[in-house]
Amino acid sequence: MEEPTKIREHFEGPFGPPVALPQIAEAERRLGHELPDILKIHYAQYDGFKGPTNAPFFHSLRELVETTLWLRGEGYFPEFIQRSVAVGEDGVGAYWLIHLDRPDAIIDWDAEMEGEERIILDGNLTEAWLAGKRKYDEAQDS
Repeated sequence: MEEPTKIREHFEGPFGPPVALPQIAEAERRLGHELPDILKIHYAQYDGFKGPTNAPFFHSLRELVETTLWLRGEGYFPEFIQRSVAVGEDGVGAYWLIHLDRPDAIIDWDAEMEGEERIILDGNLTEAWLAGKRKYDEAQDS
């Protein structure tokens, strides 16, 4: 199943409108590198979406650029942040990041973590979003 279709089946949104190629090119220019292909696939379908409790599971392209540049500008954050993009948040303080050298995994990182400590979530971006949703669903059911 195509990744964006799977997301639309499991999340109510709201979903932002699709992003045009010139907007993606401008975001890449501001970041100084291309976005991982998986992000381009999702942005071609919607400009971000909200998860449970209105958590910003997938940042709009504007939010991705602004958040990524802010994180990179903070000199006390771990070095890996310089090669990562902030794709979303879990709603309780952690950022979901994609490292440019490993776009097939999601980094679950909180600014309160010490040094390079971080959790690599196995699987792809869609699986990370679905895992995040399951946490909310399980908490609501209990």
